[in-house]
Amino acid sequence: MKKKQREGSLWSSLKLLHPKNLAKEVHVYGYHFSWKTQGIWMLAVLAGISTVGAVFKLAAPGFFLVTAVAVCLLPLLVLDMYKKMYEQKRFADAADYMEQVLYSFLKTGKVLSALKESRELFDQGLMRQTLDQAIRHMETGRSDSSLGILNESLQIVENRYQCRKIHMIHNLLKNVENYGGEAEDSVMLLLEDLELWKKRGYHLQAEKKKSHTDNVISITVAVVLCAVALYVIDGMKGLFAARSDVNIFQIGIIQASSVLFLLFLYYVYVKSARSLTAGWLKEESGKEESYIRQCWRIVKDYDSGSVKRKRFGYRLAKKDVTKEMRLALPEWLMEMALLLQHNNVEVAVQKSRERAPAVLWGELDELIGRMKRSPGQAGVYTGFCKEFDLPEVAGCMKMMHAISENGTGDVRIQMNHFISRVNEMQAAADQLQNQTATFHMRLIFSYPVVAATAKLLLDMTTGMIVMFQILGSMGVAQ
Repeated sequence: MKKKQREGSLWSSLKLLHPKNLAKEVHVYGYHFSWKTQGIWMLAVLAGISTVGAVFKLAAPGFFLVTAVAVCLLPLLVLDMYKKMYEQKRFADAADYMEQVLYSFLKTGKVLSALKESRELFDQGLMRQTLDQAIRHMETGRSDSSLGILNESLQIVENRYQCRKIHMIHNLLKNVENYGGEAEDSVMLLLEDLELWKKRGYHLQAEKKKSHTDNVISITVAVVLCAVALYVIDGMKGLFAARSDVNIFQIGIIQASSVLFLLFLYYVYVKSARSLTAGWLKEESGKEESYIRQCWRIVKDYDSGSVKRKRFGYRLAKKDVTKEMRLALPEWLMEMALLLQHNNVEVAVQKSRERAPAVLWGELDELIGRMKRSPGQAGVYTGFCKEFDLPEVAGCMKMMHAISENGTGDVRIQMNHFISRVNEMQAAADQLQNQTATFHMRLIFSYPVVAATAKLLLDMTTGMIVMFQILGSMGVAQ
């Protein structure tokens, strides 16, 4: 199966060499790309590769290989460029939609009216088409499933944009429309959270763009350095009185290393460029859901006295689960902050379980169980995630216990403190995720350096061998 998938992917890539096929793929992202533009780009690539090939004095087979690979990669890079523009537009549209739908809902209190008013914000494009489809479905008044007409209509937007923030906002809209209640505090909370989310998103992409520029510079310097080194090594034979017809560039191992070096730099550039298209809307966990839940069970079942041989596995499991929890907890706590606007703590926790990230399912099931067995006790709340190194969570859970106990007293003040703590945790979690993404981008910067170092060592070693051979021939001649 995997082999067939690879073959299909390779064939799909080769088909993009035809201008008509590439234009179709670009059109999917909402842009126009003509065969003339592709021809100009192809000529530019061929000119650049020809220059590099001439500098490294590649023989015909090596030159053909690096040229063929570059020609095959060009359509993929073109497609990635338009995909980046498409994802950037989707991010901006999603942010504008979320902000507008909240403001509109605050005025009308009706989801349909909010969707109609939000639609007018957008010109013809993906977001307007999506909202038109959602509005038409809602106006039919006919549900296609047990979810209900409201859920189905909003899911049209959610499925198209795959953004957890949209899902969270829609949950608020559905809860208020279905059950009533005052929405102003919740809307203001989400608007503040949305503004911070936008800033973090644009900052991450700016960091990625800067890192990509640094990676291109690293690739360029590596090429220039290795080329200059070869010319210096080849020119050193002129220091000897004996004449030598040896050309360092034409030695087999030098030719092979130059070809491999250039192909590796292709890989580095593609890897760096492709990272710019990811991470705009859909936030993905670095670990499989099943693996994280298994690690959580390892930590919960750990007994330091009886399973010492598994201590290393325990530490690794705890580290992975803790990292995932740091990313998931702010989202769950934000959901709790919204639910607490209209529900008591116990009901809010039970409702949050349905939409919580998978890494928290086990902890939430245990929390709900403790609430039923020992309602009102502080340990019910402080036991949440206690096996993991998350001190900030303990503070939020203490506030949650206080909200549960105080009824209608100073709940509003406590909720403000709670929300402030959640925002701090969200900022820390996003910063951790952004640091991971930018670290991977910056790590690419070292790849050309390592490749250049390896090639320089090989070229210098080969050059020394050639020099010794020349010296040896001079001795024989004498």
